[in-house]
Amino acid sequence: TKDTDYTVSYNPTDDRNAGTMVTVTVTGVSGTAYAEQRAVKTYEIARATLTVETPCATKIYDGETLTAADATIEGLVGEDNGKVTITATGKQTDPGSSENTYEINWGEVNKDNYEIIETLGTLTVVELEVIVTVEGGKYEYDGNLHQAEVKVEALMDGVPCPMPDVYSYSVKDDVPAATNVADTKTTGAKLESFSVTILKDGVQVNPQPVITYDLDNSAVTITPYEGEVIVTIVGKSLVTHFTGKEQSVEGYTVEGPAEFADEFSDDNVMLEDGKTAKVLGTNVGEYTMGLTSASFVCSNTNFSSHNVKFDVQDGKLTITNRPEELRYPIQLVANSSEEAITYDGQSHSVKGLASATLTYMKDEVDGQIENNDDGTSTVTFVVGEETVFTLTTSAIYAEATNVSSYPVGSEDIKIQVFLNDNDVTDNFVLSTFTPGTLTIKPRPVIITANDNPNEVYDGEAYDPNNDMEDPTN
Repeated sequence: TKDTDYTVSYNPTDDRNAGTMVTVTVTGVSGTAYAEQRAVKTYEIARATLTVETPCATKIYDGETLTAADATIEGLVGEDNGKVTITATGKQTDPGSSENTYEINWGEVNKDNYEIIETLGTLTVVELEVIVTVEGGKYEYDGNLHQAEVKVEALMDGVPCPMPDVYSYSVKDDVPAATNVADTKTTGAKLESFSVTILKDGVQVNPQPVITYDLDNSAVTITPYEGEVIVTIVGKSLVTHFTGKEQSVEGYTVEGPAEFADEFSDDNVMLEDGKTAKVLGTNVGEYTMGLTSASFVCSNTNFSSHNVKFDVQDGKLTITNRPEELRYPIQLVANSSEEAITYDGQSHSVKGLASATLTYMKDEVDGQIENNDDGTSTVTFVVGEETVFTLTTSAIYAEATNVSSYPVGSEDIKIQVFLNDNDVTDNFVLSTFTPGTLTIKPRPVIITANDNPNEVYDGEAYDPNNDMEDPTN
């Protein structure tokens, strides 16, 4: 046991720095079994091992100095702990490599007490190398422009990483982009005119760094919209007055849903082969086009054809009778006896029309008259090249025997007008009717007295009339 069986002494007694020679004497204590024993040993204080490590760092050249100051120091002993600081001092600005050196602030610590083992990092500045990736995609049609994403990155040891902030880039055209299914851009390994220019602080870098293009997935593909789409189709309609000529209405309007309001028109919503959106009519009535959902087909490739539904309102032509103030006026003039008829005791008559005039639009059309034996008349009005109106009248006549002037027809005459056997009378008005005249004038009578003086007496009163000639003979 120390200090009981033996004692230890040092010479010198207070020097602990490395390199000092120290003598150690061990002496047995008197009165113990070790009293006559004594041992002496001399040794040198060795330096402690201190490990210093500085970090590595790599960056792309940007004109700024590369440093990595977070150095570490391990192995300080005793009271030296916490009294020593270390800082990495290495610097690298231009492309190349250098060691990340360091400085130690020893303070009151004797640096000769330590043997330093250092592991120095490397500071590396590399030339800018760029990889440009054009990433397309597949999009369901939504009416918006979809463009491939251009990603410009630096390459370090073959691994993409962000470019230093001092660098930017500009893109030359022909980046794949599409809005419609038909616009889909399918690109191969290279885009013909696409390129990227690298800038440093806004100024083009000369010469340009090595640029690698990855365009394998650059295609932008638009697929048809798969949701149900209701397209409203309204056949055109027309309400018009009767003219006697064939009238028509043609066409239809197309309206897509609000979210695709501009996507549908009669350019891509079309009639099926053999279908028409036209209706013709001449006579008063309602005529329909006969449009149904089966009449149409959609050629807009942005939408799946089986999901495009048609809500169809049929078109129609409605021809109405002309209002009273717009009816076509007809002027009729009845026949008259060519000259006064001398009374002859017989019955005489005048029938039918002398003239008939139709005012059609701005034209006055003279009718072709056929007077019938029963006093009625049939009048044909030919308007233009194809339109033929047929007018019939009630009986127009006068019949008399005795001397007088008689009207032929009256203002209560009835008319009917036909177009292709259809009664269209309500579109015409008898604006004027001029009756004719049947005139029978007196017959002149010549009276000649009997000059026979030799009347034989017969006992009767003499009557000269018995010898007068019958004026009707």
